[in-house]
Amino acid sequence: MSDLALLERLEWHEEACTLTAQFKRLPERYGWMRYNRATVLMNRHWAYDEAWEDIEATRRAAPDYWQAAGTLAECALCQGREAQAFAVMHDCIAQLRAAGRSDEADIATAWRAELQLWVGQYAEALAGLSTAAAADRPYALCWHGAAHLMLGDAERALASLDKAATLTPRDFEVWVWRGETYERLGKWDQAIADFDRAAKMTGMPVWPLVGRGLARARTGDAAGVIADFKALPRRISTFFQWKAQTHVESDPVKAVDVLQHMRRAARGLRRTERYLEPVWMKRTEPR
Repeated sequence: MSDLALLERLEWHEEACTLTAQFKRLPERYGWMRYNRATVLMNRHWAYDEAWEDIEATRRAAPDYWQAAGTLAECALCQGREAQAFAVMHDCIAQLRAAGRSDEADIATAWRAELQLWVGQYAEALAGLSTAAAADRPYALCWHGAAHLMLGDAERALASLDKAATLTPRDFEVWVWRGETYERLGKWDQAIADFDRAAKMTGMPVWPLVGRGLARARTGDAAGVIADFKALPRRISTFFQWKAQTHVESDPVKAVDVLQHMRRAARGLRRTERYLEPVWMKRTEPR
């Protein structure tokens, strides 16, 4: 396990994946070790079927490790199996409550609400986050604000996100959502400042770039719009130009159109892990 941690820290992902292949040959009681392999497979190889097998092995070997259910649900969403994803989370939450583990059940409920945000179930997400947000759980507050924003209540969104920013200033997603909230309120400078901060906190600043580009468009900064658009990963900007049936080149109006397509497709998802791209980078528009 220490060798795996070292390889991952060095970003030797192929070597890490090769090493973890040995875990499958261990007796089933050591299946909990396969969880690390599953995350490598999802994050680096998009091998969701194989990752699913490893997560299930983890759950058999370590049934108390309920967090594996959340990862399994994310895996299902990446494969387009939405009903199965929520069935996994529902069963996980029910089992935790039946075992008297109410605090953990509340955390799992907040996790389920995050997934609901991703697929556009904003009212359900807001309801699921109420207990955790009232307890000032940092990530729940972020998603609580996001749910309010997606339901059109920017003022309540800002209240939750301000609190989340104080509690978890290193969570880049907080600054993205607060930037979008300031956008909705017409506070362009404050929005850009939050997007600037978020962009510096992640190696793949897709959503800070999208937000800042759209905010800059509202201030008349055409050059800034194009700069942010061109800073996006090429595979993403090319894909969404195809979806928008346009070619941006150096046209800020077309760039704004593509950025808006991206945000609509993402619904309530603002994380940047590549394994989550199948949830929002689809060939058909989300319903």
